[in-house]
Amino acid sequence: TYYTSMANGETQDYSSSGVGLGFSRTAYYGEVYVKEIMKNSPAEKAGLKEQDIITRVRNINSDGTYGTDYIIKDYTSDKWSNIFFGDDKSKVEIYIKRKDANGVYQEVKEPIIVTRGVYNVDKVKLREFTNVNGYSEAYVTISSFLGDKGMGETTPQNELKDIFEKQIFVNKDDTLNHLILDLRG
Repeated sequence: TYYTSMANGETQDYSSSGVGLGFSRTAYYGEVYVKEIMKNSPAEKAGLKEQDIITRVRNINSDGTYGTDYIIKDYTSDKWSNIFFGDDKSKVEIYIKRKDANGVYQEVKEPIIVTRGVYNVDKVKLREFTNVNGYSEAYVTISSFLGDKGMGETTPQNELKDIFEKQIFVNKDDTLNHLILDLRG
Protein backbone atom coordinates (compact mmCIF):
# COMPACT_ATOMS: atom_id res chain seq x y z
CA THR A 1 0.00 0.00 0.00
CA TYR A 2 1.27 3.45 -0.85
CA TYR A 3 0.20 6.50 1.13
CA THR A 4 0.58 10.00 -0.26
CA SER A 5 2.42 12.51 1.88
CA MET A 6 -0.86 14.23 2.79
CA ALA A 7 -2.65 10.98 3.67
CA ASN A 8 0.29 9.98 5.83
CA GLY A 9 0.23 13.35 7.63
CA GLU A 10 3.67 14.28 6.31
CA THR A 11 4.75 17.31 4.42
CA GLN A 12 7.91 17.52 2.46
CA ASP A 13 8.68 20.18 -0.11
CA TYR A 14 10.39 18.77 -3.15
CA SER A 15 10.36 22.06 -4.98
CA SER A 16 12.97 24.73 -4.61
CA SER A 17 13.93 28.16 -5.86
CA GLY A 18 17.42 28.29 -7.27
CA VAL A 19 19.28 27.07 -10.31
CA GLY A 20 18.49 23.34 -10.02
CA LEU A 21 21.67 21.35 -9.94
CA GLY A 22 23.32 18.72 -7.79
CA PHE A 23 27.00 19.23 -7.13
CA SER A 24 30.02 17.92 -5.28
CA ARG A 25 33.47 19.14 -4.42
CA THR A 26 35.95 17.77 -6.92
CA ALA A 27 39.54 16.79 -6.84
CA TYR A 28 39.72 19.34 -9.63
CA TYR A 29 41.07 22.13 -7.42
CA GLY A 30 38.08 22.19 -5.06
CA GLU A 31 35.64 23.59 -7.60
CA VAL A 32 31.99 22.62 -8.09
CA TYR A 33 31.52 19.51 -10.20
CA VAL A 34 27.98 19.31 -11.56
CA LYS A 35 26.75 15.80 -10.75
CA GLU A 36 23.22 16.28 -11.99
CA ILE A 37 20.88 18.81 -13.51
CA MET A 38 17.28 18.76 -12.33
CA LYS A 39 14.75 18.16 -15.10
CA ASN A 40 13.09 21.39 -16.32
CA SER A 41 15.22 23.45 -13.94
CA PRO A 42 16.64 26.91 -14.67
CA ALA A 43 20.11 25.32 -14.98
CA GLU A 44 18.89 22.91 -17.66
CA LYS A 45 17.08 25.67 -19.55
CA ALA A 46 20.19 27.90 -19.48
CA GLY A 47 22.43 25.17 -20.87
CA LEU A 48 24.43 23.89 -17.91
CA LYS A 49 25.40 20.24 -18.32
CA GLU A 50 26.31 17.36 -16.06
CA GLN A 51 30.11 17.16 -15.64
CA ASP A 52 30.56 20.93 -16.03
CA ILE A 53 32.87 22.48 -13.46
CA ILE A 54 31.69 25.77 -11.98
CA THR A 55 34.54 28.14 -11.17
CA ARG A 56 32.78 31.41 -10.44
CA VAL A 57 29.27 32.69 -9.71
CA ARG A 58 28.25 36.33 -9.89
CA ASN A 59 24.85 37.65 -8.85
CA ILE A 60 23.10 40.16 -11.10
CA ASN A 61 21.03 42.73 -9.22
CA SER A 62 17.50 43.60 -10.39
CA ASP A 63 18.80 46.92 -11.79
CA GLY A 64 21.34 45.06 -13.97
CA THR A 65 24.39 45.88 -11.86
CA TYR A 66 26.57 43.13 -10.49
CA GLY A 67 26.22 41.87 -6.95
CA THR A 68 28.36 39.46 -4.98
CA ASP A 69 31.07 37.71 -6.97
CA TYR A 70 32.04 34.24 -5.71
CA ILE A 71 35.26 32.49 -6.72
CA ILE A 72 34.06 28.99 -5.85
CA LYS A 73 37.34 27.49 -4.65
CA ASP A 74 37.52 30.24 -1.98
CA TYR A 75 34.41 28.83 -0.27
CA THR A 76 33.78 25.60 1.58
CA SER A 77 31.22 23.20 0.13
CA ASP A 78 28.76 23.89 2.97
CA LYS A 79 28.43 27.48 1.64
CA TRP A 80 27.76 26.48 -1.97
CA SER A 81 24.01 25.97 -1.56
CA ASN A 82 23.63 29.55 -0.36
CA ILE A 83 25.43 30.76 -3.47
CA PHE A 84 23.11 28.94 -5.88
CA PHE A 85 19.77 29.42 -4.11
CA GLY A 86 18.07 32.78 -4.36
CA ASP A 87 14.90 34.67 -4.99
CA ASP A 88 12.66 33.54 -7.81
CA LYS A 89 13.47 35.42 -11.05
CA SER A 90 16.83 36.72 -9.76
CA LYS A 91 19.72 36.22 -12.15
CA VAL A 92 23.19 34.81 -11.77
CA GLU A 93 26.18 34.47 -14.09
CA ILE A 94 27.87 31.08 -13.89
CA TYR A 95 31.39 30.63 -15.23
CA ILE A 96 32.33 27.09 -16.15
CA LYS A 97 34.89 24.71 -17.53
CA ARG A 98 33.57 22.07 -19.91
CA LYS A 99 35.17 19.03 -21.51
CA ASP A 100 36.26 19.50 -25.09
CA ALA A 101 36.17 16.79 -27.79
CA ASN A 102 39.33 15.23 -26.29
CA GLY A 103 37.87 15.08 -22.77
CA VAL A 104 40.03 17.93 -21.47
CA TYR A 105 38.40 20.68 -19.40
CA GLN A 106 38.55 24.09 -21.04
CA GLU A 107 37.34 27.41 -19.69
CA VAL A 108 34.17 28.60 -21.47
CA LYS A 109 34.70 32.28 -22.27
CA GLU A 110 31.12 33.52 -21.90
CA PRO A 111 29.22 32.96 -18.65
CA ILE A 112 25.93 31.10 -18.60
CA ILE A 113 23.20 33.39 -17.32
CA VAL A 114 20.62 31.56 -15.22
CA THR A 115 17.34 33.06 -14.06
CA ARG A 116 16.57 31.36 -10.77
CA GLY A 117 13.15 29.83 -10.53
CA VAL A 118 11.01 27.22 -8.87
CA TYR A 119 11.55 23.63 -9.99
CA ASN A 120 10.66 20.17 -8.75
CA VAL A 121 13.45 18.04 -7.39
CA ASP A 122 13.60 14.74 -9.27
CA LYS A 123 12.57 11.86 -7.03
CA VAL A 124 13.36 9.20 -9.63
CA LYS A 125 16.31 9.21 -12.00
CA LEU A 126 17.56 6.80 -14.64
CA ARG A 127 21.28 6.68 -13.85
CA GLU A 128 22.31 4.21 -16.51
CA PHE A 129 20.70 2.18 -19.24
CA THR A 130 22.59 -0.27 -21.41
CA ASN A 131 21.29 -2.43 -24.19
CA VAL A 132 23.99 -4.62 -25.72
CA ASN A 133 23.30 -7.57 -28.01
CA GLY A 134 19.70 -7.90 -26.83
CA TYR A 135 20.56 -7.80 -23.10
CA SER A 136 19.32 -4.67 -21.35
CA GLU A 137 19.97 -3.35 -17.87
CA ALA A 138 18.70 -0.24 -16.10
CA TYR A 139 19.97 1.44 -12.93
CA VAL A 140 17.31 3.67 -11.33
CA THR A 141 17.51 5.70 -8.13
CA ILE A 142 14.46 6.66 -6.07
CA SER A 143 15.16 9.38 -3.51
CA SER A 144 11.63 9.77 -2.15
CA PHE A 145 8.28 8.04 -2.20
CA LEU A 146 6.47 11.26 -1.24
CA GLY A 147 4.60 13.44 -3.67
CA ASP A 148 1.07 14.68 -4.01
CA LYS A 149 -0.33 15.74 -7.38
CA GLY A 150 -3.01 17.74 -5.57
CA MET A 151 -0.28 19.93 -4.11
CA GLY A 152 1.44 20.37 -7.48
CA GLU A 153 4.20 17.88 -6.72
CA THR A 154 5.32 15.23 -9.13
CA THR A 155 4.86 11.73 -7.80
CA PRO A 156 7.57 9.08 -7.92
CA GLN A 157 5.10 6.72 -9.61
CA ASN A 158 4.62 9.17 -12.49
CA GLU A 159 8.35 9.86 -12.77
CA LEU A 160 9.11 6.12 -12.86
CA LYS A 161 6.35 5.53 -15.43
CA ASP A 162 7.83 8.28 -17.63
CA ILE A 163 11.29 6.70 -17.44
CA PHE A 164 9.97 3.30 -18.47
CA GLU A 165 7.76 4.64 -21.27
CA LYS A 166 10.08 7.31 -22.70
CA GLN A 167 13.57 5.97 -22.07
CA ILE A 168 13.49 2.18 -21.61
CA PHE A 169 10.49 0.80 -23.49
CA VAL A 170 10.63 3.18 -26.43
CA ASN A 171 9.56 0.52 -28.93
CA LYS A 172 6.91 -2.14 -28.33
CA ASP A 173 9.57 -4.88 -28.81
CA ASP A 174 11.90 -3.50 -26.11
CA THR A 175 12.58 -5.70 -23.10
CA LEU A 176 14.41 -5.23 -19.81
CA ASN A 177 16.52 -8.13 -18.51
CA HIS A 178 17.87 -6.60 -15.33
CA LEU A 179 16.66 -3.73 -13.15
CA ILE A 180 18.68 -2.22 -10.29
CA LEU A 181 16.62 -0.04 -7.95
CA ASP A 182 18.67 2.12 -5.61
CA LEU A 183 16.48 3.30 -2.73
CA ARG A 184 19.19 4.95 -0.65
CA GLY A 185 17.97 8.44 -1.58
